[in-house]
Amino acid sequence: MLRWLGLALTFTGLFFLIAGMLVGGTIPDRLGSGLQDALVEADAPESLAEIASDVTSHMADGLSLSLTSPSLIMLVVGALLLGVSLFVRRIPVVRRIPFIST
Repeated sequence: MLRWLGLALTFTGLFFLIAGMLVGGTIPDRLGSGLQDALVEADAPESLAEIASDVTSHMADGLSLSLTSPSLIMLVVGALLLGVSLFVRRIPVVRRIPFIST
């Protein structure tokens, strides 16, 4: 039982950790270039372009941080559950407990 929970948490955490790293690397650049193009077409002042660029880069950084932190926690907890399930299997007393036994 612990092994399946550990595998599910580990793979889910790994998936979202990779997704968060990709988001943190690509989204700020794409938002910045798209915003610059839109502001050039609108003939906006340079100060507005700098402020808008700063706001979008901080929003993108917050998005990547909000993805990577929980996914790292899920990855660590899943790995711990997986390790505990492999260790608990070798203890003879635990085999009689229905929830923990495999």
